[in-house]
Amino acid sequence: MSSPPTAPEPVPPIRNHYAIVAWYVGIFSFIMYIGAVLGLIAIVLGVQGLRFASRNPGSGGRVQALVGIACGLVFGGANMVAVITLILALRS
Repeated sequence: MSSPPTAPEPVPPIRNHYAIVAWYVGIFSFIMYIGAVLGLIAIVLGVQGLRFASRNPGSGGRVQALVGIACGLVFGGANMVAVITLILALRS
């Protein structure tokens, strides 16, 4: 007779708060008009999260920091272009 299935191992908690906040802010930086500011915040927090992860190897959060930086660059940059285009269109 086979043994009953065991529960999966729990995922270790991420102790890198910079990376987690960068991840959420980066994802929410797609919101129009405030996305440029949120994108900049996500980039700054993502870089801090990467530094924290390199100084504390057991803290984790490297992927979340990279996603925050990437989303901040893409969504924040797109929002910045959209806002500048809107301002220039309204001026003319």
